[in-house]
Amino acid sequence: MFTRDDLSRRIEDKAEAVESVIAPDTTLQGSLRGEHGIRVLGSVEGDLESGGLVKVEKGGRVRGNITAPAVIVNGELEGRIHTPGPVELGPDSRMTGDIEAARIAIAEGCFFQGDIRMSGGDARPVSFVEKRSPNPSAA
Repeated sequence: MFTRDDLSRRIEDKAEAVESVIAPDTTLQGSLRGEHGIRVLGSVEGDLESGGLVKVEKGGRVRGNITAPAVIVNGELEGRIHTPGPVELGPDSRMTGDIEAARIAIAEGCFFQGDIRMSGGDARPVSFVEKRSPNPSAA
């Protein structure tokens, strides 16, 4: 679970090691629910509900809604994100849908179409330029 202190660090730095993986060239049709993180390298056509970090990797695609403590999108998402924690949209991400989150970071180069609703009163989305090299194990 992500705490208020985690908002000051990159989401990925605080992810747990246990996660379900939808592999490249794999398509899941239907909803997926779990207590641990979910990493999408392939395609999901349905909703994702997780007790951990949900990460849609570059080349990954989700058509459905995501509910999780934290979400990172580097691939494609057509659907809504609902989280009490942070959301990060990476430089190669394409998202169409609404976001409800405590904190949002949007990378330069990201495509986003939808509405943002932040729970932090005076909170505003943060933009950033990705300086980290991509995770070689995710390619």
